[in-house]
Amino acid sequence: MKIDKILKQWRKATGFNQTEAAFHLGVSQTTYYKWEAEKAQPQLKYLPRIAQACQVELSCIIPKDLLVALSVPSMPQESVEINAVDLLKNLQAEKNRRIANLQKQVEVLEANVAALKAQLGEL
Repeated sequence: MKIDKILKQWRKATGFNQTEAAFHLGVSQTTYYKWEAEKAQPQLKYLPRIAQACQVELSCIIPKDLLVALSVPSMPQESVEINAVDLLKNLQAEKNRRIANLQKQVEVLEANVAALKAQLGEL
């Protein structure tokens, strides 16, 4: 189902008018109207909010133009489709893992500095 139909169905089920629906999603009434009238597509940052509000899977509302076709060198005649939202989630998870690792390294270094200061104080 297309996102405009999902939004309209959700709005009618909740009893919202377009202004209330827009407020609930954190956008202007004009923006919401354009989505529902197929005059514009929601930006990527709004898709998780829309999916949650409409109680649909995020994958159901990802526009086809957000699927990226990549050429794979080892498979010259083929391509791989990558879901842009999944790619962003994976990149964010990797970033968080690296930050956590760096924070642990800082803690170890701070402990080593404290131990060295204690040793110097004993001299």
